[in-house]
This record gives sequence, C-alpha cells and structure tokens, in this order.
Amino acid sequence: MFGEMLVGADCADKGYIVLFPHHPTSKYDMVVDRDGVLIRIQVKVSAKSKLSVNLGVTKKDSDYSGWNSFKAPLPKKIPKYKSGDFDYLAIVDRTARVVYYVPAEDIDFENPNFFIKSAEAERYLSF
Repeated sequence: MFGEMLVGADCADKGYIVLFPHHPTSKYDMVVDRDGVLIRIQVKVSAKSKLSVNLGVTKKDSDYSGWNSFKAPLPKKIPKYKSGDFDYLAIVDRTARVVYYVPAEDIDFENPNFFIKSAEAERYLSF
C-alpha cells in the first residue's frame, strides 16, 4: 500500500488523474490519465538500494480464481505477469522515496527478477 500511495501522489503532483482498480485479480495497481491517455501501472517496492523486484511466478490458489470451475488439476506455477498486463512498472526505492518508471517494453517477462542498473536509473525517473 505504501508504494501505491507514493506513486499515486507522485503522479498527482505531476498533474495527472490517478485511478485505483478495486478488482482483486487486476494485474496493475493504478491507472493514470496522462493528458487523455490511460496508462496502467504495476507498483513494486524495493527495500534495497539495488532497485530489484521479483516479477516471477505465483502458486497461490487465489491466483487461479475462476480458472478451476471444471475441477481440473491446478497448474503448479503460472506466470504472475506477462507482456500486455501493464504499461509501466513503477519501482519505488523505499529508503530514498524515489519512483522509477520502467516502460513494459524494457522488461524481459521471461526473467522473474528485474533490476535497474545504476547507469540506467536516471532515464527511468521521468514519466
């Protein structure tokens, strides 16, 4: 919740309209209306200075909501996120309280761990 509120406040400070979905299986945490364009944002908080987050797989039964209506065996793991689930990944540096906005096209969804290299960090500060 901390991350979502910090990103929402950051976007509102920039003059954008911020909307929060109320659906438990949403693959994004907020929608930002940026000059008439709706942008889906997934928020992750990094407590370490490495700015790394896990976008990996999930095994929780609640993540299979509606999938098992025919009583088929549940898969052991399903991808938590895939290309097209969100437009930007907002990574919050919890200690510095800085938000980095990573376009989804910069993410390799096959690799569960994503981190921002220090040499690239500055380019993700603008949104």
